[in-house]
Amino acid sequence: MLTDPEDSRLWPFRVRVALLAPPLTFVGLLVVVGISKLLFNVPTNIDGTSLIFGSALLSLAPIGLVLIDVVLQRGAVIELKAAKLALSPFQTAQSSMFVPTNVGVPTQPVSDRDTILIIDTLRLAVNKDIAIIDLEQGSVWWETRLLILLAGAARLGRPAVIVFLATEGEIEKHFCGWARADSLLPSLLSADRRYQKSYARARVAAAQWSLVEPSLPGSFPGSPAPPSWIGGLAQQHAWMAHDSQTGLPNELAFEQFLAADLWESIEFPEGGKGMTMVRLNELFAPVLQKAVIEQAWSDEKRVEAVVQAPTGYIAVTQNGSFVRLISKEMGIAAIVGSLVDRKFTRAD
Repeated sequence: MLTDPEDSRLWPFRVRVALLAPPLTFVGLLVVVGISKLLFNVPTNIDGTSLIFGSALLSLAPIGLVLIDVVLQRGAVIELKAAKLALSPFQTAQSSMFVPTNVGVPTQPVSDRDTILIIDTLRLAVNKDIAIIDLEQGSVWWETRLLILLAGAARLGRPAVIVFLATEGEIEKHFCGWARADSLLPSLLSADRRYQKSYARARVAAAQWSLVEPSLPGSFPGSPAPPSWIGGLAQQHAWMAHDSQTGLPNELAFEQFLAADLWESIEFPEGGKGMTMVRLNELFAPVLQKAVIEQAWSDEKRVEAVVQAPTGYIAVTQNGSFVRLISKEMGIAAIVGSLVDRKFTRAD
């Protein structure tokens, strides 16, 4: 592995990577600039000496970050009182959306056709980087619906990050933590053997239909007839495999098969199992990240929160309620920017 287990460092990779990075980065920067000038005729007023000096300085950044990590690990105190972290310029770290309660079908089992509503919501979610789930009082989201969302996000790589909120006392949208979808999915699957079986059946069904060609161009649009060797969940819900209007494969067929099987095996006979804050921590405590910056904090406390936060994202809250995520990198850049501004202001 290239990365160290201590993910709170400014340089999250091995030290040897930092030592190898400068020459490679230096050469790479010069090559990129040279190619840009030759192929794209990019104008530049920077002379060769300045270009070489600037490239060398940038290439040394990994070593600088390692040195700062060493200082911090040894307990040295760095004066950050001059630094500021203004939160107002920050927007959400990346594109995000609040996922509708229970993936669009609130607190009721889905029928076979209702799975379309879940897939429509999932289709919107996978176009975002961050999905925000509000558990509210703990009964509006079911474990089975969360499983569908996580399965799709982990398979497609988007939304990569899941944010959990809940109502705690008088505070609505209290930040409970964030984690990557592919780290959440295994924990939820292992919580119930029936989840694993539904997941496996859906994978088999999607794999069977992936071997069936779509309708021929010019033919009547619609789902192809299931071949004789199609069986099980794939045969039972054959209409899910293709778009009935175009005849093209349903890119979310796996998730729709999963929704249907969870409904038949769990939701219809038993109802849904609510996801509470307690249950959330039981399932995901090892992977949930909970670094927070409260907007009312002083600049010094904000800066301290960013520096001490693990690599990834930090939640911004207002009076305890979630506002948005910012990346640690954005926070560090803002702190450095404030110090540079202060330096130039003093020079003036």
